[in-house]
Amino acid sequence: MGSRDRFDYTVIGDAVNLGSRIEALNKIYGTHILLSEFTYEHVRHEFPHLREVDVAEIRGRQEAVRIFELMPLDDGVTLDWLSDFGRAYRRLREGRYAEALPLFEQLSEDVGDPVSRHHLHHCRNRMSQTLS
Repeated sequence: MGSRDRFDYTVIGDAVNLGSRIEALNKIYGTHILLSEFTYEHVRHEFPHLREVDVAEIRGRQEAVRIFELMPLDDGVTLDWLSDFGRAYRRLREGRYAEALPLFEQLSEDVGDPVSRHHLHHCRNRMSQTLS
């Protein structure tokens, strides 16, 4: 970009904007590497330890985007708890907050999963809204 006298390399476009906004979501979910559903479709067979984290409203996009986390593979750490997360997440997506809440509580306490902690707060907020 630039002119003949001043030139600078940059990247622009929808994919770059989406990537930037998804990267910023790491702070909200307590994650390190998030992928859009579009990237996920390209790499899901290469990385077996991916989990869907949420369906997020992304500024500048008409439709919500499914986001996935690339799970770290540390020595000695198992990811057996991901099946429990999957059950809780399905219940959350179905609006069954009272059923998802105890599962997210357990994952948050036992595993220390920051995504489960995020969803736990979401379930509590949704349940309190329905009570009022």
